[in-house]
Amino acid sequence: MQIALFQPDIAQNTGTILRLCACLGMAAHIIEPAGFPFSDRLFRRAGMDYLDHVSVTRHDSWSKFAAWRAENGYRLLLFTTKGATPYLDFRYKSSDILLFGRESAGVTDEVAAAADARLVPASFVRNAEFSTSNQNRENRIFNMTVPNRFISVAPPYQNLTVNGAPDPRVRVQNMNVLGQDGATPFWRQLKYTAANSPMPIASYAEAQLILAEASTDQTEKLAALNRVRALSSIAPLTGTVTDDIIIEERRRQLYSEGQRYVDMLRKKLPFQSGTNRKGQTYSDLTCIPLPDVETLNNPNFSIGN
Repeated sequence: MQIALFQPDIAQNTGTILRLCACLGMAAHIIEPAGFPFSDRLFRRAGMDYLDHVSVTRHDSWSKFAAWRAENGYRLLLFTTKGATPYLDFRYKSSDILLFGRESAGVTDEVAAAADARLVPASFVRNAEFSTSNQNRENRIFNMTVPNRFISVAPPYQNLTVNGAPDPRVRVQNMNVLGQDGATPFWRQLKYTAANSPMPIASYAEAQLILAEASTDQTEKLAALNRVRALSSIAPLTGTVTDDIIIEERRRQLYSEGQRYVDMLRKKLPFQSGTNRKGQTYSDLTCIPLPDVETLNNPNFSIGN
């Protein structure tokens, strides 16, 4: 077991951790930049004569540390005040690296996201559950697309392929009829096939997509995306993983799970513009404005001039 300090701020705290490592025979890793000059000479001048008894490795950046960790196959565990599992209740392995963030700011969002995603087991899925016992509890997407024709699959999700074959992650069907409006060609989604079909709201697949986005290591990014593809028996990707590739993999894997809208906002992807087939003009709004009843009647809500 080893300890890693992410860009530590305070020399005294780092010295305490190094002393602990010396006592327990654990290796220590300093991920720079640190908030103080880091050298054996300075530590020895501060009376830290135990440095000879601890193995300290300095990493110039997070990306270099991440690449070293991935190459050696060590599991990374982030200690954080936001964690759901008490550290005393966790099952550790001898090959674990315990990561502690800087005193003033912890770790970056990307580091935290990747650390969390790596620990999600392959069997994990948390579903929004639906039921046929009450109409209000039924899967709304199913109701709007199977017994009814109120919603059609959008053109960007029609006829998607992988290596020349239909993409199994985005199963749709051209019904060769018009929708409820009498004008829109109706394409039916085939992901939810019953009124009680569950909808994933968190899953191993999404965790791997998060890892692919948050990781700084190309090998880890590619492996994460290919683990997701393997779930649908899709041929693996090769080459360099770009942000555009990750976003497209998210678009397909998380199809009709409520994730695309947020991805478009956070990645500043363009929304539809111009006019639709009915001659209606698309709005330039990307967020639904709050109604007046919410803003005018709430004393805690203020609107700038």
